[in-house]
Amino acid sequence: MFEAITEPPGHTAPPEAPPESARGPDRRAKKNKLTSADIEMALTSYQGSPFKPRRYVVVPNVSWGWNLRYEADVIAVSPSGWCTEVEIKVSRSDLLVDAKKRKWEPRGLDARIRRFFYAVPEALRAAVEAWPRRPAVAGLIVVGDDGVGRVVKAATTIKTARPATDEEILCLHRLASIRYWDLRAANQRLWDELKELKKIAEVKRT
Repeated sequence: MFEAITEPPGHTAPPEAPPESARGPDRRAKKNKLTSADIEMALTSYQGSPFKPRRYVVVPNVSWGWNLRYEADVIAVSPSGWCTEVEIKVSRSDLLVDAKKRKWEPRGLDARIRRFFYAVPEALRAAVEAWPRRPAVAGLIVVGDDGVGRVVKAATTIKTARPATDEEILCLHRLASIRYWDLRAANQRLWDELKELKKIAEVKRT
């Protein structure tokens, strides 16, 4: 899927904050700031996305049912069961928070994660690339203001990772299904409330 990188996989120390010199691009990002939701959409768009939704199972905010020690921003599973984790960062403060996550404890990433990426806005790219202790295995996906993402650094394949089982993949489908129907129910409630407001407005006009 991605170009191989020769850096050896293995545990890396917790990331540190980017240097002071990298703060400039982050300040510029605030002028036209992409949200985490924008980046999630870019990861699954048909234009430039490495995780085409017709090929991959892509689910955001995964922990439930997968026995993760942390919440993964995005998990993408290939047809062969190989898992990619994507950590979304939209500001310098997000990078600071990442250093405290349990994934960087001695046990490292989950055993199913074969590739790991950071996904960031274009304006944060310099800060991430200048990060002296960015995990060696991490790739980088950059999303432009046009909402199109591209891989600018391939992730190292973690050869010790195992593919997800059928039951684990089914669990992701189940999680996505639950969220879909919860959202469908919420949308229906909003639609019903809108219809009631229209009725009230019509009564007032008469």
